[in-house]
Amino acid sequence: MKMHWSPALLGVLVLMSPAMPLRQGRVSKVSVTKVKKIALNPMFDVLGNVEPVRRVELSTDVEGLIEEIAFDEGDRVEEGRVLLRLGDSQKSIELRIADARLHTAQGLLAEFQNGSRPEDITEAEANVAEAKAMLTDAEEDLERIMGLARDKIASAKEVSAAKALAASRKAQLAAKIARRELTRKGPRKELIARTQAQVEERRAEVERIQDELSKMQVKAPFKGAVVEKKAEKGRYIRRGDTLLTLVQMDPIQIAVSLPERLLSHVKRGQKIGFRLDGLPGKHFEAEIHRIIPRADPLARTIPVKLRLANPNHLILPGMVARAEIPSSDGKPGFVVPWDALVRSPRGMFVYRISGGKAESVPVTITARKGELIQVEGELAEGDQIVTRGNERLRPGSSVKIVGEGAPAASQPKPTEHK
Repeated sequence: MKMHWSPALLGVLVLMSPAMPLRQGRVSKVSVTKVKKIALNPMFDVLGNVEPVRRVELSTDVEGLIEEIAFDEGDRVEEGRVLLRLGDSQKSIELRIADARLHTAQGLLAEFQNGSRPEDITEAEANVAEAKAMLTDAEEDLERIMGLARDKIASAKEVSAAKALAASRKAQLAAKIARRELTRKGPRKELIARTQAQVEERRAEVERIQDELSKMQVKAPFKGAVVEKKAEKGRYIRRGDTLLTLVQMDPIQIAVSLPERLLSHVKRGQKIGFRLDGLPGKHFEAEIHRIIPRADPLARTIPVKLRLANPNHLILPGMVARAEIPSSDGKPGFVVPWDALVRSPRGMFVYRISGGKAESVPVTITARKGELIQVEGELAEGDQIVTRGNERLRPGSSVKIVGEGAPAASQPKPTEHK
């Protein structure tokens, strides 16, 4: 179908065409800057959360009545500080009893290990000598009675009694000789070993009670802040009951979920800048401490942990952080101010000054960093690009340069041609 255009409509279209300069005789005043070819290294904001490096819920392995509490929520505490104490009078009594038993067992072991005393050996020798003398008397009586029996003077009953007495005295001598030998040798190894085992058992009992006594005091395992309190004085607690929650404030950690496409631009130990919504106007820098090798299959992100010193506890767990992650490989390219960019229905372009005239150069944005953009187009390093006054230009417009340099930061967005 053939279209018919009225002369009036054609005139309007000609006037609106960006290829036609407006007011050929008018000279537009503009500010310009030169195209630079540099590596921009643009950044990509990634949301994250501030979290403590360590967070523990403190409890105790013993039962008892809370006798003293030396903390409250929000307190900053030093490592080793006593936060809570249980009543320990009963355990102290048990410790004294166990300690006394240990000393008794140690004394008995020392006696056995030292062997027999000289006086004990002397006494054993005397007992053997006495038994020998008594045996000699019994044997002489037996010989005398047997002689009387041969002469029919002593009876058979008297002979039997003399024989029994001699046998008894001989057995007593053998027993005392054996005791003397044992006294000379000292206690048996089995007896010493059994006594040593008793000493170790008593010592273990003492150590167990001492350990329980130490657990009657709950101490801070590291320097940090109390963020939750679950104990009150006078409460009876059982093993495993949570008493408080302690977090480490220095250093502090930031957890971010890094998009997969940015993973190649970061590495462990790299410095990353970030901002906090809770501390506007401040800029911080953290180090990549961990890159967790676990991707989220739905969000396509990788967990990354940043870490930085926080000596003044200015950064608090739970704050929202915005990490600045490099979003390109930082290859050199044509860089112009953001204010030089012009948008129109036919695309984005910048105005280049050539021979006192403005000419449009189509461009494509490849990266941005603050008020600078990296573009691809038919440009050359050193080209003069309009940064102010481009909203009044058309291709072929005559221009007069009245300023040169970077654009004002107050201009929020590029010029648009409709």
